[in-house]
Amino acid sequence: MKAHQAGGIKDNPSADELILEGHKLYCEQAPEPNDVDWEFLHVTTKKKIEVRIKAWSISIAFMIGCFIMIWVLSILTDKMNDRV
Repeated sequence: MKAHQAGGIKDNPSADELILEGHKLYCEQAPEPNDVDWEFLHVTTKKKIEVRIKAWSISIAFMIGCFIMIWVLSILTDKMNDRV
């Protein structure tokens, strides 16, 4: 008692019957449209990782530079206060 559609394809094939040109097919639920980063879909994951590492490196270098500048300015301020 198998129901067939036109072309011989079953309405509800079992997991063992999902084969196309000798390759087993797997079905999984698609992500929600809001979960896909549509703007950067054309960029590879490797490139995204490289850009993130570069951005983190620049941010950390900038923060270290600001810390050193504040530290030097506080030392200069202390020296100027000692002279006065």
